[in-house]
Amino acid sequence: MNRLLSVTLLCLIMLSSCNEIREPISPEDVNNTYSSGVVLIGVKYCHVMEMENGVKFYFTDFDKDGDLNFTTNQEEAPVAFHSGSGFFISSDGQIATNSHVAYPEIDEKKALAFFHTQSERIKSQVRKEIANLSDKISRLQERVASKYVNETRTQAQQDSLVASLAEARAAREKAQKILDTFDELSHLNGSLSTVAEIGVAYNNTFVDKISDFIPCVQLKDSKDYDVAIIQLKSKQTPNDRYIFDVEKPVKSDGYPAPDKNGKEIDVDEPSVGSKLYLIGFNHGLTIGTTAEGIKAQVVSGDVSQTVDDKEIMYTIPTLGGSSGSPVLNEYGDLVAVNHAGWNGTQGFNYGIRAIHLRELYHKKK
Repeated sequence: MNRLLSVTLLCLIMLSSCNEIREPISPEDVNNTYSSGVVLIGVKYCHVMEMENGVKFYFTDFDKDGDLNFTTNQEEAPVAFHSGSGFFISSDGQIATNSHVAYPEIDEKKALAFFHTQSERIKSQVRKEIANLSDKISRLQERVASKYVNETRTQAQQDSLVASLAEARAAREKAQKILDTFDELSHLNGSLSTVAEIGVAYNNTFVDKISDFIPCVQLKDSKDYDVAIIQLKSKQTPNDRYIFDVEKPVKSDGYPAPDKNGKEIDVDEPSVGSKLYLIGFNHGLTIGTTAEGIKAQVVSGDVSQTVDDKEIMYTIPTLGGSSGSPVLNEYGDLVAVNHAGWNGTQGFNYGIRAIHLRELYHKKK
């Protein structure tokens, strides 16, 4: 009797365990279940360098020659645009992505050095302009003073010369003020800020222009781990969007359940060779736009290296625009946030371990 009871209990335990065992998911499952929670992020931005004397430079990013397109006129400020990927992590519209996607940056020291160097260039040009204007003023002064010597001149012509002299003097005075300003700027420090407008477009919707993006706000970020959280201004995640789980602590209350072989799934330490899926907008709108709206791509690969406690490396191919994409293990658990790759190759890319996103999510602003 006792033996029969023991066998019965063992069978019940085994059946209970079988109910908890998880099966690997297919690429189709990934697309059908998780892709609705992935968004395309678009950011319009402009950097501002305010010097200690109040002069402001408006600019975007360094070009291939190391120059900046800048202006001191706010109304003419240049605007840059970049895109990335993100994914919903709460019902109140919070979206995870990379810090470098949500918070466009530029090297402050390099930018300040550029403006100091540019100030010297401008000063050199302005000095030449002042010298040319001084020569012009001298010639005009001589002609005005000798109005009836060696030439016949009407009063109207004399008035025109006087007006030209006044204009040249005003131009030289303006140039001198510019010279004085940039002479001071050459030795001043500045503080950098970035003005950014950020929005998202939902997977499987139509997007034709920047104004189609749904407005968001920057919420918080961790530059040390290149993760960030933005939030819909409406603070409401649409009901038809999948929400990725960053709430549950790993290895608590039986979570996660074991794999098909009964082996514990370690979400924070995926083993080398284990399968991964990435869902994101490789190359932004360029590849994502279809006749049925924008669609995220599902790409797969394997863990190729557990780099350190910050990153994992995988063989998932990516292009620009996939930064901020969720990376899932073969059971659908979030294991990383895609953030970087090697130049010149698509096959070696890095993801920030999901634990650092969970830490940011639970961290107060």
